[in-house]
Amino acid sequence: MNDRYFKIPGPTLSRFFWLAISLYILVLPIGGTVALRSLAFICLLVATCILIFRTKCKPIFPIAGAWLCYGAVSLASLMYSLDFDYSLRNVQAEIGYGILIFVVATTWSYRIASVHGIGRAVVLGCALMVAFSFWLGIQGSIKPGRDVSLNAGAGNYSTYLVTVLPIVALGAFYAYKANERRYLSGLVLLIAGCIGALLLTQNRQCFVALECVLFFNLVMTCRGAHGKRNLTLFATGMVLVALVASISLIGRSVAELNAIKAIEGVPATSQPVQAEPSVEFVQSGAVGQLMSADIRWELWRFSFERMLEHPLTGGGFGREAFDLMYHDFHEAHPQIWHAHNMVVNKGVQMGFPGVISFLALWAALTRQLWRYLDSPLGRPLALAGLSIMIGVFVKNMTDDFFVRDGALLFWLLMGTIIGSLQRLSAMERTDDDGSGGRLSR
Repeated sequence: MNDRYFKIPGPTLSRFFWLAISLYILVLPIGGTVALRSLAFICLLVATCILIFRTKCKPIFPIAGAWLCYGAVSLASLMYSLDFDYSLRNVQAEIGYGILIFVVATTWSYRIASVHGIGRAVVLGCALMVAFSFWLGIQGSIKPGRDVSLNAGAGNYSTYLVTVLPIVALGAFYAYKANERRYLSGLVLLIAGCIGALLLTQNRQCFVALECVLFFNLVMTCRGAHGKRNLTLFATGMVLVALVASISLIGRSVAELNAIKAIEGVPATSQPVQAEPSVEFVQSGAVGQLMSADIRWELWRFSFERMLEHPLTGGGFGREAFDLMYHDFHEAHPQIWHAHNMVVNKGVQMGFPGVISFLALWAALTRQLWRYLDSPLGRPLALAGLSIMIGVFVKNMTDDFFVRDGALLFWLLMGTIIGSLQRLSAMERTDDDGSGGRLSR
């Protein structure tokens, strides 16, 4: 199909968009870059407004109903928020900016074939983050479980890697199909580097998320009957990730055990202390019972009981609503200031309406991607989108990093994938009806 039927922008506007989106993707996961990412975000909005004006086409806003429902519940939470200004800022940052970047990415990805360009920017950004984390590791300046890259925290960094890994894998798939061996080798090396960087974060939940992603792709491969080679590939991947996860779990558990023994004045019988004990381990007060004594079980039970007491309201939008409502719990466990689960957090903030509207948004997004699984051209993109969703959702079941930078990156990638899928679908429709590729909008 000829791109002129998509009413694409001129070359100057296109270059302006590529410069802005590349800068935004590169600096978004890096701490201390608020000014740069804000500048890039404003440039993207300006470019999109010019695109809409010049092409006389409406912005593309998939799953608008689910977005608006979630936004309405979030705005309603301002009426009972314990800190109006804080909740308003978070609604603006997470709902307002989330919708804008989603619409920007969807609109541009429909108008131009942007998925490969954005994918390359993601790959470049991921490579820089991973390279910097290994450079810190070589220098010996990494504090295990804390600062491991340009990002300030291991939780944000591990969530970032779980989010972008399906995009890197998608690039490897396309490189394999195009027989681009050098690019494929580089991407495979980057995937291995991402797994190594995840080990540096000492975050256990990220490996659970990756296992779920691999299992989903294994099931989809069986469902699609794509041959024994793909089945073997995903099964091998699951085994390798499980092995790496086991190494991570054992290593961190030994470090925490030694740290606890050191705190209690008991001589460590294993290796020297290599890491500070995790929040949940210290607060559990039970050496050797990492799972059963995890403070998060008590935290989730406490949160759910409070949700039942006021099912229609909460503390207002934003993670700190938990601390505002239940400061006594925070004082008893000083480093627990939110519910450590992105779904439970919505319940604490907005009651069950918040939980339902948030899950409805994810369900609408899942449905939007699922419908393209039967498309030969769209299936790889749809699988990548669903893989990102599964990884991010599972990763944030024991914490909540689906906020601000992490959420904006997620919605940018979702918009890019959905816009590209709609573009491919339009190409297939117009080719089938014999219109020669002309879009009717």
